[in-house]
Amino acid sequence: MREDEPTGGTTGDHEPEPARGPHAGPPIVVRLRLPEGAGPSALHPRVTFAILGILAVLFVVEAIAAKSASPSPAMLAALGGMSGPAVRAGEYHRLLTATLLHGDVLHIGMNGLALYYCGRLLEPLAGRSMTVVVYTLSALGGSLLSLLLNDANIVSVGASGAVMGVTAAAAVAAFRVEDPAARRAVQGALVRSLVLNLIPFANIARSGGKIDYAAHLGGALAGGAVAGLLELRARRRGASPVTAFGARVQAVLAGLCAVAFAGALAMAALRFPREAAAASLDPKAILVDDDALPKQNPERTVEVWGKDRPRDPRVHFFRAIALLDADETERARGELRAALADDAVLRAFFSNGKLEAAIRALLARILLEEGDQAEARNVAHPSCGVAGNEDLLALGVCPGASPRSAASLLGDRCVDLTGRARYDLARRVCGRALAAARKGAAPLELAESLHATGVLQEAQGAYPEAALSYAEALGIWKQQEGPDGLGVARASNSLGVVEHLQGRDETAEALYRAALGIYMAKAPDGDEVPKVQNNLGNLLSERERLAEAQAMLQLALLAKEINPKTRPLDLAVTQQNLAVVLDKDHQRDAAEALYRKALATKEAALGKDHPSVATTLTNLGALLLDRKDYAGAEPLLERALRIEETRGPDHPNLVVILRNQALVYEATKRDPEAERALRRALAIEEKRGVAKSGEGSTRARLAALLRKTGRATEAKALDHP
Repeated sequence: MREDEPTGGTTGDHEPEPARGPHAGPPIVVRLRLPEGAGPSALHPRVTFAILGILAVLFVVEAIAAKSASPSPAMLAALGGMSGPAVRAGEYHRLLTATLLHGDVLHIGMNGLALYYCGRLLEPLAGRSMTVVVYTLSALGGSLLSLLLNDANIVSVGASGAVMGVTAAAAVAAFRVEDPAARRAVQGALVRSLVLNLIPFANIARSGGKIDYAAHLGGALAGGAVAGLLELRARRRGASPVTAFGARVQAVLAGLCAVAFAGALAMAALRFPREAAAASLDPKAILVDDDALPKQNPERTVEVWGKDRPRDPRVHFFRAIALLDADETERARGELRAALADDAVLRAFFSNGKLEAAIRALLARILLEEGDQAEARNVAHPSCGVAGNEDLLALGVCPGASPRSAASLLGDRCVDLTGRARYDLARRVCGRALAAARKGAAPLELAESLHATGVLQEAQGAYPEAALSYAEALGIWKQQEGPDGLGVARASNSLGVVEHLQGRDETAEALYRAALGIYMAKAPDGDEVPKVQNNLGNLLSERERLAEAQAMLQLALLAKEINPKTRPLDLAVTQQNLAVVLDKDHQRDAAEALYRKALATKEAALGKDHPSVATTLTNLGALLLDRKDYAGAEPLLERALRIEETRGPDHPNLVVILRNQALVYEATKRDPEAERALRRALAIEEKRGVAKSGEGSTRARLAALLRKTGRATEAKALDHP
């Protein structure tokens, strides 16, 4: 039977329909074929009565412990009820203790009545020892199938799985009834009882829809299988089921079953104080409201959020995430340990184990980054068997796996921080990753760390440094994988990007085509093919090979559009690059539509202040500038400038924006503002050593503006730096 609890969990307990005899006709006398030498005492169902007595005593103990004859679902779980997450976390005693608990007086009464009817028929035929074995294995079978089929939030209790197994076993054993009419009547009643309790909705009116049919089925299958095996062996040996396996063997099996039940009860009793404390917790006094979680209120600071709910493990978890983003690893570790310390709260309100697994995964990751693999394994172990532990499995900290190295994890974190434009922290993390890799990590891990460092350097505009990092990674991958390895393709593509950004287009094109050739040969349907096509198309566009560029970018866009795994951001990048080509080819309407699509996608995925958004704003602003839509272009360029300035005052992308702004200012008769923009652009170029003097250069444009405003002497100085 299942009872809904306020927090959304449910309690399952079972009420089997007791076996009933025929409703009409004369009474039937059942004569049983007992084993040779068996006396009248063999007919007395002592085991059945003993089980009934134990169940009754335990129900009284349960009612006293719970202070109620109808315990709440949380209290039933505390007493040892069947809970999927708890069993998967190692509390296997619940497979048996759940079958000794009941939801209320009616529940135990119905189960007891059914056991009385079926047990007193099975016991004389199968023997007392095998009745114990049948009961135990049926209880276990019912619990296992309930665990397998039921929702994780259901707490299931009741002896009905065991009772259904006894019923099925009695139906098989009834073949030993001597009188054919009596045999048919008894088996018919038992089978009717099985059918009624195995077909969902058959007892819906009586149960309120709370019967655990999985437990019924599991118990019936187990009991029927044991009885069938017993009967088959007995017939082959020409003996009765009572002696089919030998009295001593059966006694030992029965003893083991009794010990198993006793051990399970002892374990439940030891755990009850802590479990009961969890069951009595008030969620309103402990948990933060779901609508107040940081992901829904990002403006809340980590220092003040959740201070009035210090026992909520999510408070500590989200604080730890924020602290890691601030590179306060030690404090983050303390918050995670605080989240795990209040086991009662985790059990009471997060019993499916997913939150605990997430907390343990983050703590294990920190420990691995610090090189403490042994402690990372210890932290992870309690959640390794929980559904939803993918993060732990990815870290390699569960049994049978190899933990990831500090260098690889720090490298991944560096790339993540770079993608979120957290450059200062990314620099520190990348430094730690590279230091750990150079200390003695495997060559491939050093290559990964070098590549992650190159990603950061590229994002910050340090193109020569990024080229060195990528080139060193490329050399390692070539040595380890050969010239056609996927690592070689990855590094070639990345190195091509920074070579392109430094104006070495022929080298960049060769690197792109080498990477594309490897990917097409080894992973033609992978995500990397359209990425390289996008980069190559962008280069061809800048070299004014527009037909080739458009064809390459259209291939990349098509591949991304038909791939359901494509991230919206990746799609937006190719849309933007194709828009640049269309813009150059004077297909302005199509280009503007693609720019605006890419801009909307980037803003939704990254936020309105991400550097990638600035790139699209710059390009769209330039298009509007070409259309002489100065009022439309100016705010886009101003916004792009503000975003790019967060990457540093001398980032090379600022030059393009400032030059375009100068065009807007000149066209709108604002020469002083145009001069300031061009002087700042020239200063960045000179600082980076890329200032030129030819026609159309920043220097030449500034000189022309000075002459226009009557400052020929200053202009001449610019002509001859």
